[in-house]
Amino acid sequence: MSGFSRLDRYLSVRMAHDGHPGDDGRIVYVSNVLGVPSPWVWDGSAMGPDPLQLDEVRTSSLRRSPTTPWVVLSQDAAGTERHQLVAVHLDTRERRPLTEDASAIHNFGAFFADGEHFTVAANRRNGRDFELYVGHLDGRALAPIVIDGSPNRTGMWSAPAVAPDGRALILVESLAPSHQRVYRLDLDAGDEWRGQLTRLTPEEPASYRHLAFLDGQVVATSNWNSEWFRVVALQDGAASVLREFSADIEALAVSARGDVAVSVNRDGVSEVHRRPAGAREWQPVDLTPGVVGALRYSPDGQQLVWDHATATAPMEVYRHAAGDGAPRPITRSYHAGLREDELVAPRLVHIESFDGLTVPAWLYVPATAGPVPVVVAVHGGPESQARPGFSALYQYWLSLGIAVLAPNVRGSTGYGRRYEHLDDGALRADAIRDLDAVAAWAGAQPELDASRIVVYGGSYGGYMVMAGLTWFPERFCAGVEIVGIANLETFLEHTSPWRRALREAEYGSLAHDRETLAALSPIHRIDQIRVPLFVGHGKNDPRVPYEEATQVVAALEGRGIPHEFLSMDDEGHGAVRWQNQRRLYGAIQTFLVKYAGLPGE
Repeated sequence: MSGFSRLDRYLSVRMAHDGHPGDDGRIVYVSNVLGVPSPWVWDGSAMGPDPLQLDEVRTSSLRRSPTTPWVVLSQDAAGTERHQLVAVHLDTRERRPLTEDASAIHNFGAFFADGEHFTVAANRRNGRDFELYVGHLDGRALAPIVIDGSPNRTGMWSAPAVAPDGRALILVESLAPSHQRVYRLDLDAGDEWRGQLTRLTPEEPASYRHLAFLDGQVVATSNWNSEWFRVVALQDGAASVLREFSADIEALAVSARGDVAVSVNRDGVSEVHRRPAGAREWQPVDLTPGVVGALRYSPDGQQLVWDHATATAPMEVYRHAAGDGAPRPITRSYHAGLREDELVAPRLVHIESFDGLTVPAWLYVPATAGPVPVVVAVHGGPESQARPGFSALYQYWLSLGIAVLAPNVRGSTGYGRRYEHLDDGALRADAIRDLDAVAAWAGAQPELDASRIVVYGGSYGGYMVMAGLTWFPERFCAGVEIVGIANLETFLEHTSPWRRALREAEYGSLAHDRETLAALSPIHRIDQIRVPLFVGHGKNDPRVPYEEATQVVAALEGRGIPHEFLSMDDEGHGAVRWQNQRRLYGAIQTFLVKYAGLPGE
């Protein structure tokens, strides 16, 4: 691709997220303004934000020390997701490696109150089990946390919260994406990182997220005994409800002095509510309808920061300080000259599936006179949700006169616990039938062209693309699958060892469910594909192995089905770098113009 195309303009839109405020007024955050996610710092001055570090390494997240001018970055190379922790000094920009085992993943947990020690979960011992450690900002070797006499734990563990006095940790054991157990580890007075576990959660399986200490209690968001995530207090194997909204609480923040804030996901749109320390009443925050990311308080509780995006405005970091009126953005990323009135907001539609179940979906329709082609864009996960946030790719398609329909087939989150589990195991066939119902609905809309329906998706969405094309090939004129699953058996066999147990809880196990896995694997129905297929995959993908893509391409060879394969040497589970996004999405558009008759630039 030569020159600066329309696609380049849309892909040049930048965004900011993961804001962390400090008592000094400075906020650190992650932005892709330089083409790869990197750390930045805002100090409120007229000079604007400064880069905290300039290099080609991706920063996936960061954490700010509550008492020192150090920021801990989580970084990986070329999409491998083997995250290493690096500390950078806010004033001097000194860089200090904290972990240096490139074969392992290191997940930051939480700072101790001293702002120098912190918890880490890492799979250093065998690549599978995540065990717990304590690190220090001076870069000393990680110290194992000894639990009930042993540092070795089986499974996936994390330590997301530390008591204010530093003598207790909250530990989480993840048995499945929707099943966690929460424990309190009281540290022995005579041995710094040794203690005994006490289980806090009830026996019934449930999800527990956003763990924190509040007024001497351990609190979390959980769907325990409920369709919805609520704020609960945990103690001695029992839970009590502190706040609920008849919708999922998607984020929770607690300040050291007792301020509380939540974000509520209501039909895909976020609401923010605050309760100041010592108050009983919750106060709604005035927000433009959109999607809110993680909430975070400054250590003194004076500032609340979150990420916010709408369909027509990319994600920015917002700040709501004590005494302020409406929240305001502290970042203003590059928007490539696009105006909000040039962009399209979706409308929420509800589609009846084969069994009467209602499938929510977001429909974006361009101003172009219809009927127009439509891309049915299926989200990944599957424990995820299509929401009205900003998508440069969607807005690019809309600018060409292409509609986008983003469904939340059964198995999606945000619609209650029952809906989320309607696709587990053998029930996945029903989710595929939902996709058929969505495509049929699209074909019946007068503003959409039934002869030009493309199915598009990445990761689990890529699986749904393959399933749709092999179960219901007559519905679509082309398919685009990115880092998708084609064979559930080989996917489970070759995904990263630490992910296998979590994914088996969703799809079925290799030991007991191979017949079901084979029956639901599109690779075994590849001869049913009748339309052109585009496949894209990163060679370093640790989640969906690269071989999932090469299986598909090999199976299509010699069958007379037009197909294209784009391989990315320096990417993992998707395209992160701007150059690769340009290459990938440019190739997709060329493919859709050539084989599906979609409009081009």
